[in-house]
Amino acid sequence: MLPSANRLQLSLITTFVLLLTFALPITAQAQSNLPVKQSLGQGSRNATIQSTTGWQSTGFTVQQGAQYTIAYISGTWTVDVNKWPYVGPQGYLWDEDQKIYQGCKYDSTLTYATLLGEIGNGSDFAIGKGGVFTASASGNLSMRINDLDACLGDNSGSIKLTFIDAASGMNINVDGTQPWTDTGIDISSGTSINIRASGIVWMAAGPAVPYNPDGNSSCIAGQGSPGPGLYCYSLIGMIGNGTPFQLGSSSGFKASNSGRLYLGVNDNVFSDNSGSWQANIIIHVLKANHSYAGYAATGTQNNTIAYSDVTATWTIPTVSCAPLENSQSATWVGLGDGSTDLEQVGTESNCLDGLQQILAVWQVYINGQTQGVQLLCIACVSAGDKVKAEAQFLSLGQFQFTLWDLSSNKQWSQLASGDNSSKATALGQCIVEEPQGQILSHFSQVTITCQANPNNTSDLPIGVAGDTIQRWVMPQAKTGYLNANGTGAIFSVTWVHA
Repeated sequence: MLPSANRLQLSLITTFVLLLTFALPITAQAQSNLPVKQSLGQGSRNATIQSTTGWQSTGFTVQQGAQYTIAYISGTWTVDVNKWPYVGPQGYLWDEDQKIYQGCKYDSTLTYATLLGEIGNGSDFAIGKGGVFTASASGNLSMRINDLDACLGDNSGSIKLTFIDAASGMNINVDGTQPWTDTGIDISSGTSINIRASGIVWMAAGPAVPYNPDGNSSCIAGQGSPGPGLYCYSLIGMIGNGTPFQLGSSSGFKASNSGRLYLGVNDNVFSDNSGSWQANIIIHVLKANHSYAGYAATGTQNNTIAYSDVTATWTIPTVSCAPLENSQSATWVGLGDGSTDLEQVGTESNCLDGLQQILAVWQVYINGQTQGVQLLCIACVSAGDKVKAEAQFLSLGQFQFTLWDLSSNKQWSQLASGDNSSKATALGQCIVEEPQGQILSHFSQVTITCQANPNNTSDLPIGVAGDTIQRWVMPQAKTGYLNANGTGAIFSVTWVHA
């Protein structure tokens, strides 16, 4: 039941000014020390927040000073199923919010249906569609809809999010007082880019109104704005002198032209603005060759990343062998520089004289030189077994390879010497390979869940574990796209031809 003061449509125009804080509590100073992996170790996880319940634990613990990514996956909700429309976690637009009776808000400074967060028993804050945050407190992260407990009875819907216990990519501050911010990133035509943004820009048209990067979707900007025809007061993008395009708080796009990437504020007057948005940019690069299908994460020329380990799980594929056929295929995880240095471990599904051959193997390249493929164990794994593999950096020049057969509950490890330079761990990758000089075996589709650990922080889905994500493709096999469920960790590789 609702309280006696039911939600009523207000006919009066209020002068109430919305105070929207779109972030976890944020520290002003930069963090010089990354959190150690042991104190995090949560990787990523999903949570569903119901509109009919008050505070709900996400099961995700944050640490003061650590960075986190919170990303909206799906779902909508409403604060009155009989009167008001369903909206996303950003809540109702300001104009519509003011039509709703204001006495049922949990946080009166935010619009109804805004997704709220709380660390431990601290103060609530707005999360909305999420973003990249630095926590200024430690404790369990809880969430709820912005609606009082006594008013939840007429609510409906839920919101699904994913939490990642670190943040990669390039972070750009978008100044609300400028039409365009130069990211310093040059983009080539055809490059895929993912951008997540958070923060508040206050824009004045009378009393100042706060806007998150989604802006106002019910308003289309005119010719006086940097992005005419796009949403008013929203985050927009432009490459070189090309046509501006819509971004908002979460977007992915493929560049239609080459040039410098700019991020903009789609307003027509900037002198009375204040605040900024924080944009997190991850670049996806297509890499074509004759041997690799899969994904790799790395840094940029201006921001190198050292990976401490990369892990993956998959089911060992079967192969179809013609009589007397000799062919090979390999599924592996590895660290390297993408050129001459590589430390890898995985499984092979081969045809040897027409018969299926399954191997557990490891291999090291140093300056392009290798002693060849080494057996991790003999006759120890079989087609159809689910396995987990890890290539781990121990110290300069020292690595450890581990393979777990999750079907038989067995484990094998191997210490190995590799390149002792930092470039040996500049890239983490999960690959299906046609070994050079060999015919590619006709393998069954293999689905890989891949994670990499940048700068000794925590295991992250490969799709968010670097500033640049490389998608490797070869003619003989099809590299599927990373899954769209918010984790960016899962992809499939399908045989096409030998």
